[in-house]
Amino acid sequence: MQITPLAAESLGARSMATFIETMDTRILIDPGIWLMEKRFDLRPLAVEHWTVEKMSRRVQLFLESARAIVLTHFHPSQIEALPPESLADKTLFIKNPNQYTSPDRRNKVFAWMSEVRKVAKDLEFVDNKVFRLGSTRIEFSKPVAENPDIYNRVLQVSVQEADSCFVFSSEIAGACHGNILDFICRQNPDMLYLDGPVTYRQQGEIYNLDEKVSALKAVIESTSLQKMILDHHICRDFQWRHKIEPLFKVAQDRGVIIQTAAEFRGEPLQLLESRRKQLHEETGLAHLPYE
Repeated sequence: MQITPLAAESLGARSMATFIETMDTRILIDPGIWLMEKRFDLRPLAVEHWTVEKMSRRVQLFLESARAIVLTHFHPSQIEALPPESLADKTLFIKNPNQYTSPDRRNKVFAWMSEVRKVAKDLEFVDNKVFRLGSTRIEFSKPVAENPDIYNRVLQVSVQEADSCFVFSSEIAGACHGNILDFICRQNPDMLYLDGPVTYRQQGEIYNLDEKVSALKAVIESTSLQKMILDHHICRDFQWRHKIEPLFKVAQDRGVIIQTAAEFRGEPLQLLESRRKQLHEETGLAHLPYE
């Protein structure tokens, strides 16, 4: 099984777009990419827009070869990345929009699906289901969220081929507890891709960082994990490694590698959003107001 992160915060923009290739199929997960239009009260720089364009082209290339598309949730960027005409003869595995999806997002999804059904090979609501594509096994969790107050929930995904298992879990901000942790441990992955804890907000808004780190330690100690990719929310903080240092110690003791998506690809970090203020100052644009 080959895992290829296509776009991510560590590569320069908000995304967890990922491509998986097995002997029997090719799967594209969550292709959406977007920019935060207001960070540090500053608008994105040209380099951020250019980076989104570059990654969007990459996603579109991989979309052409994908046989299956997975949408774990319905952020608007996911739908924008999948125009119906690009989905001819593809199988779509998507979260059930009738459950834990806000009305505005649900309406957009159903309008999109009405066009997609005309061209796609198949469209399945996959919550808490298992599918097989040849020898590749794909299992989806129940809808989950970082905490019970969040209404727009996501699905976790497990892809298994032979003795290899990859688990993808987005939009949980490192909250590996309850059903989220149970799903991961039951799959017993050798590779795990998570959006890491939120560390970039004020201290009082860190969302129990110690608890999140303890939960991630539990994942390492309770599974056969070899690699963990941490990205997305956690890479919005330029100092994120320092803030979760105890996790790296546990990982080192267990022989587990923790990387960003960029590092996994063998590329330099491009933490553009977390460095937006610095980049504005370096380019002499810091005095310009957000519009």
